[in-house]
Amino acid sequence: MRLAFSCRVLGVLLFVACGASPAPEPVHEAITAPSELDWMLGDWVSCEGGNETRESWSRDGDDLVGEGHARLRDHETGIVRESSESMRIERSGEGWVYWAHPHENGGDEAAGDHGPTRFWLATSGERTASFEAPEHDYPQRIRYDFDGITLEARIETLVGTRSHSWRFRRGTACEPNVQ
Repeated sequence: MRLAFSCRVLGVLLFVACGASPAPEPVHEAITAPSELDWMLGDWVSCEGGNETRESWSRDGDDLVGEGHARLRDHETGIVRESSESMRIERSGEGWVYWAHPHENGGDEAAGDHGPTRFWLATSGERTASFEAPEHDYPQRIRYDFDGITLEARIETLVGTRSHSWRFRRGTACEPNVQ
């Protein structure tokens, strides 16, 4: 009887010590008012490697509404691919949500338009916000950082095995020979 009890206690201790308990929630400064994201508002353009990516954010009541557009050139084939995306940041009963809805292939669901993906606010600060959707394949995190001049947008997996970032400046189009 004493051996059986000792084995059960040892089993529970090993279970807990090996990380079976859930990870603690991250400590972060929560957004309390929609105006705390006003640094994202406006027209933004990224001109890198012959590609042009634009995002435009505006306010719709307490929500932020965004539209994105990318024009990407395959440097080997010269083929230009365009895509667009609708974005929305809104307060939900459970917190802040970033809705991303890419419109690949002209918005045809059979050709790759799979509807919006929900990302929950994970961390935020004075000029930063990070949204996560761990169940999504890619991206699992969308992060925005503003340094007062440049808006950096980054998409990535939670473990950092795949990522891409854009450095936006205020504007609506790339200037010739600035790419």
